[in-house]
Amino acid sequence: MSGLMADGPHDQDASWPPELQADYERLRPLGQGAFGVVWLAKTRKNSCSRGGTSSTIEEDSEDGEEEDASFGSSRSEHHECGDGEHDGDYVAVKMIDISDEDTKTYALREISILSEINHPCIIRCLNSVRMVVMSLADGPDLQELVDEGGALSISLDIKPANCILAKAKSTQCNQTTADWLARDEIWDDNATFDENEFKVILVDFGFAKAFSPKEIGLDKSSQKGHSVRNLVDMAIQRQASQRSGKDTSSHYIFDQSNHSNRSESKRISTRNTLSKSVSSTKLSQSPLKTTASIEHKPMRAMSALGSRAFAAPEVKKVRKKSDGENAGTEMVSDYGLIVDAFSIGATVRVLLTGVPADSSEMDYIGSQDNLLINIARFLFSCGKGGGKRRRRFKFLNEVPKQARGLVTKLMKANCAERISVPLAREEDWIKGGMNADDPVVTLPVGDVPAGNNDPIKCLKCAENGSQ
Repeated sequence: MSGLMADGPHDQDASWPPELQADYERLRPLGQGAFGVVWLAKTRKNSCSRGGTSSTIEEDSEDGEEEDASFGSSRSEHHECGDGEHDGDYVAVKMIDISDEDTKTYALREISILSEINHPCIIRCLNSVRMVVMSLADGPDLQELVDEGGALSISLDIKPANCILAKAKSTQCNQTTADWLARDEIWDDNATFDENEFKVILVDFGFAKAFSPKEIGLDKSSQKGHSVRNLVDMAIQRQASQRSGKDTSSHYIFDQSNHSNRSESKRISTRNTLSKSVSSTKLSQSPLKTTASIEHKPMRAMSALGSRAFAAPEVKKVRKKSDGENAGTEMVSDYGLIVDAFSIGATVRVLLTGVPADSSEMDYIGSQDNLLINIARFLFSCGKGGGKRRRRFKFLNEVPKQARGLVTKLMKANCAERISVPLAREEDWIKGGMNADDPVVTLPVGDVPAGNNDPIKCLKCAENGSQ
């Protein structure tokens, strides 16, 4: 995927900009995203822009002259040729309106984050000058598959479930990552199949937030002594204290004491949700209000942005607040440590049952099996080669016990009882090997170890304050 930084909403259909002309041939529109039109483009044969992650953007200075504003992990005056991995690839060019300051903020943040991440289940940032070029995920998204045919077969369900959990482990700020990044949405609309490899790619990072050591309660000198597991235990302890109104810690999001005795079974996982509408994406600087006697530090409120159908119960109860002026600069670790697992569970449930996340199985399947509706469908399909294939639906109790158990654990209403993403990855249905016909699955991994006992690594763009 690529992002062209357009100067206004009416410039999105303008001629192909010269910065792209030498490297990419524009082919056709792919669709309309939250921030603008997405175009399919093909890398030209002699292009040297397939590798590298140059990241600069031109913007008007106060005196009217153009200047380069660097962002991301590095700044480069040229593109280095890649290693051949992307030779002949198609890319997606996402045109973004940078006349809107909030939209520009999210675009710059997405570029700076993706420039540092390399994972097979995450869309890749290839380069950016006045625009950002990323790899193309050319398949349908999971929601399109469900809309077309309903519930996926169990053998097909396992593949996206594996990929979602793998990339969650590599991109989430819950107990899943050494990169400490708050990923803002996991649901079926934002998980796209790569048709060639039948794997799911996470595609949208406009609302992601990379955490600095300070924001997760660590200074640089203490990072070496903490693993993902340590910080998760601290966060869970604090969350439990806040829920009981007994929290007396006064500084960081994490309670630094008595975390080692916390049972793994009580680990929780959270996320803040994403809005599909640009007008709903402004964030708040207001602190979370709790009954705990704590000194509030600047913290982004847990707003119910985006699809409420995939949001955990605790997020739906929080009033959304809006203030996008300094989006993503607040202390937000708690914001991303409560609801991720629930959203993943809701996504897997949709794939298993074919039932929308905001519908009950009984009501929805009952409405689809209505006799009159089925007769009308049959009559409409007559003479049309059988018409559209009938969608399949299942009750959750009809799917294999191991799959049903995973969804149930991920979607616990009480966040203290919810299984974490790392523990979900250890479930039999995900790992495989349950019988002779069930192969053991090796989940995709990125360039940074993200196990529970791996050390914390903060992205450079968070440490230097560039996003």
